Amino acid sequence: MRLLNSRSQQLELLYRDPPRYAIVSHRWGDESEEALFTDIGDQVRTQSKGKGYEKIQGSCAQARQDGLGYVWLDTCCIDRSSSSELSEAINSMYKWYNESAVCYAYLHDVSDPSRFTESDWFTRGWTLQELIAPKRLKFFTKDWTLIGTREALIDPIAERTGISHEILRSSRIPPEVTISQKMVWARERETSKVEDRAYSLLGILGVNMVPVYGIDNGAFEDLQHRIIAKCADQTLFAW
Repeated sequence: MRLLNSRSQQLELLYRDPPRYAIVSHRWGDESEEALFTDIGDQVRTQSKGKGYEKIQGSCAQARQDGLGYVWLDTCCIDRSSSSELSEAINSMYKWYNESAVCYAYLHDVSDPSRFTESDWFTRGWTLQELIAPKRLKFFTKDWTLIGTREALIDPIAERTGISHEILRSSRIPPEVTISQKMVWARERETSKVEDRAYSLLGILGVNMVPVYGIDNGAFEDLQHRIIAKCADQTLFAW
């Protein structure tokens, strides 16, 4: 697991027993504006990324305030040129969010905290697992003003997402929740890449897959086959 040092803002590769870390949930901007793995280490290039650099600065500052020395942010902590590293990250992401000390949901399009459920964060595929998995979740506006915790905001979040209070409080999905219900949660969410409609659900569904891009809806068909092979829940067909 690769983490960003919240003080030096340099990446460190940790092979076992990672320290306590904050993890960031956010909506990707244009890739040209995000500070990527290849940018970290080059201060001039990182700072030139504008919004992406501000996201790193804000998350590291908040982590330091929370007494945490490390941050995980998918834009810069994954070497996407390595297919094996990308595969590991996609299949481990639910676990990484669950094991974080705290998750920061950064709502880049929110300035008025009272309207936070209007953020497009609630429409994205990847943020579904990032809402459920963390044990502690804090929401922030575009200038890193704290909106509140998941527990404090549970009523509007439950209304916006259709996810029960019980699941939002426990950061776990009870076994009696059907595949069909999980698919309903994801139904209106979007991903930038067609294949990520499937890959963003791996942690929610408890399935592992090697991500392959360029196959469009073939990824979702592969996911369905894996679900059928793994469990007897036939509600997938109803969905």
